[in-house]
Amino acid sequence: MDYAHVLNAQGVVARKMGDHASAMTLFTQAKVFYDQRPELVSRSKAMVIGNVGRTMALLGDADSAMVAYEEALQTFKSLDIWLNPDTGTPRVCVCR
Repeated sequence: MDYAHVLNAQGVVARKMGDHASAMTLFTQAKVFYDQRPELVSRSKAMVIGNVGRTMALLGDADSAMVAYEEALQTFKSLDIWLNPDTGTPRVCVCR
């Protein structure tokens, strides 16, 4: 899992530097790691999928971005984590 964390961090840096193509490659590699290990359902997995969606949106692929955003949301929901609608920051749900 540390490998996926590193790929995600590198992707965030690349995206912030405006290199969206490299960011997409890094996020996709991290997502492949999680896809190969379906038992690893975690906040980190959801963040990677969300980063894939954000980068797709920045690259102009709104339809694919929405699919990735929905997958990330469902992953967060499975962990009882909700997103702050103002900041997109994940928080553990204590509303039950």
